[in-house]
Amino acid sequence: MKYSKFTIKNFKGIQDAELDLVKYPNGNIFPFVGLNEAGKTTILEAINFFHNESFIEEKRKIIHKKDQSIFTGHCEVTAILILDAEDKKIIQEDLEKRYSLKEIPNKLTITRKWYFENGRFVKKEEDLINFDIFIKIKSEIENEPEKEDLLLSHEKSEWQKIINNLTLKIPKIIYYPSFLSKFPEKIYLEDITNTSINEKEKETNNFYKLIIDDILKSANADYSLIDFVKKIKDISNPDNTQAADSLIQDISNILNKKVISHWKKIFDKKNSNLSITISKGFNLNTHYLNIKILKGGRTYEIDDGSLGFRWFFTFILFTEFRKKREGENGEYLFLFDEPASNLHEGAQAKLLDLLKEISLGAKILYTTHSPYLIDDKNIINCFVVKDEGFKLEEDLLYSQDIKCYPYRQFVSSDNLEDKSYTMHFKPLLDALDFKEHMFNPKTNIILTEGKFDYYTFKWMKEISVNIDDFNFYPGSGVSAYDQLLRDYLANNKKFIAIFDADGNLTKENSKGKYWKGKYIEDVSEELKDRIFTLEQIDLLFDNFTTEDLFELEDKIKIQRVFISESTTYDKGRFNSAIQQCYIDKIKIELSQETKDRFKKVFEFIKDKLTKLEN
Repeated sequence: MKYSKFTIKNFKGIQDAELDLVKYPNGNIFPFVGLNEAGKTTILEAINFFHNESFIEEKRKIIHKKDQSIFTGHCEVTAILILDAEDKKIIQEDLEKRYSLKEIPNKLTITRKWYFENGRFVKKEEDLINFDIFIKIKSEIENEPEKEDLLLSHEKSEWQKIINNLTLKIPKIIYYPSFLSKFPEKIYLEDITNTSINEKEKETNNFYKLIIDDILKSANADYSLIDFVKKIKDISNPDNTQAADSLIQDISNILNKKVISHWKKIFDKKNSNLSITISKGFNLNTHYLNIKILKGGRTYEIDDGSLGFRWFFTFILFTEFRKKREGENGEYLFLFDEPASNLHEGAQAKLLDLLKEISLGAKILYTTHSPYLIDDKNIINCFVVKDEGFKLEEDLLYSQDIKCYPYRQFVSSDNLEDKSYTMHFKPLLDALDFKEHMFNPKTNIILTEGKFDYYTFKWMKEISVNIDDFNFYPGSGVSAYDQLLRDYLANNKKFIAIFDADGNLTKENSKGKYWKGKYIEDVSEELKDRIFTLEQIDLLFDNFTTEDLFELEDKIKIQRVFISESTTYDKGRFNSAIQQCYIDKIKIELSQETKDRFKKVFEFIKDKLTKLEN
């Protein structure tokens, strides 16, 4: 079972928002971007509240502050979950002995509501379940055909039994507002109820006990904390003592493999002598483990490490090992608020590879202000969060209206007419490959007409042709380059543009040729040596768009990777297939004619960039 969609109503500043996690084809990582106070964290809190309502102990805090004394109505969060084969097996086993099933539902919808009166929490309503199972019932009259009916209207107790079984399998939603919690010097492995340790420390210790159990199960599915403690306590048996020491070594090995090796590889390549060491001890009538850093022959507490290391260490503990917890089912949903804010930009970009590992068997939703935590693999899954209720700075009593726009919807909407948003989200729009800083500008920039041209050139260059590196820029349309061209010329950037060769020089809607002439006329004559249309590469490419560089049989072959029944070329399906081919690094054997055309394009680009150096 896995979460596919959330609808949120009347939660803090959210009046009505929807979040669809299956509309987009590109994996399990979903970044949320937006201005400060736009409502990114509120969305994570609302999703978390669906599964962990104790997260907010005082229920009235889920109402917007402005309405906390007057609000009467429901706060509600609806989740749609997709059933997997194991879930459907529960239904079949319970029902097929008594009925024949018309079909097994593919999804389960659960709505949870909390009722308030004049800002005071009154009650949590019973969950509303939408789950339609159609059954066939034999007629008592001979030769009369079977009747179809909803199980709920025919056999409520049987329906309720299935619902109870399925709700036990609802996947965990795990929210981490921060990964910088204090790491305990001692993790007590047994009950510490009757000790002088305060309640907060006991709660923290219980949390880390479960993590030790998770780590043991990661090392070996047959390991458990209970068995580990038994071996430690049985000092009379040398075999058990040796086995306990071996388990401690296993914990150390897996922490060094999953945490330290990743840390060195991604963030700290020079610090080769860093490792994790673990010792056991006895205190407060119970056994404990002490986990430390070993560096340069000396040991340090985890909390003595750098801020970045402490963040990374707890990040791995709380995520990668968490997925091994016994008795939990389905696809986890991890919620992270501003992850990696304690890491430098280069490390943030590299962290994305680690997020992809963690997302195996899980979905990850995270808020961020950093363009380095967005790349061409997850940008389509981005959500842009905007407070539609905020109009003027001086309007102190405005009503928040937090909305969550899928990236594609946002960039094609009127939001981009708001210049402040255009500038703020420019890093997001550029994040497909082109990242720059005023002190370290990128060069060898190739402007393309749009994101599908970007994906096409990237895929053909990296997967099929393998030619020298260029930094392709995913434009938002051939008509949108006026200011960018002025900026690049002013900053002496090394760039060229490759536009389609469609249309002519006089009609605005004829795309490539028209806009090349328009930019030369309006911006600078210098652009004659910077902007090129495809027929300038080869006269045979006249009136070509980028898609026309592919032979027809290759277009259909590419479509068939995802739509096996494709027999005719469809531009929309083809462009989507190209995008997915690049993201998944799929290789397809293309015709020599197609490969030669793209090779000609890339050699032309290389030649023009070389001339810019002279």
